[in-house]
Amino acid sequence: MQTVKEFVDLENRKARIFNQNEIKITDVPTIVAIIESNLSPENLACDGERPVSEQNKLEIYYNRCLNELKQAGYKWNLNYDTGKYELA
Repeated sequence: MQTVKEFVDLENRKARIFNQNEIKITDVPTIVAIIESNLSPENLACDGERPVSEQNKLEIYYNRCLNELKQAGYKWNLNYDTGKYELA
């Protein structure tokens, strides 16, 4: 899960800059929620400011993270009542 670890490290560096809580590598629902949010077209494209080649690289990176979590045996579902991801 090297890519997931890199992702969490990057998110935690950003969290420290803005004095926010860091996430743990074991907090899979939060990791999935952040990745799914980052995969939204608006976030990938930065409202049209990001080049398509960079969007494609990011999409591959985020999907690789999700695939690593799946290969590690994690399964999750979106709880539509709460709007949060939960482990299945």
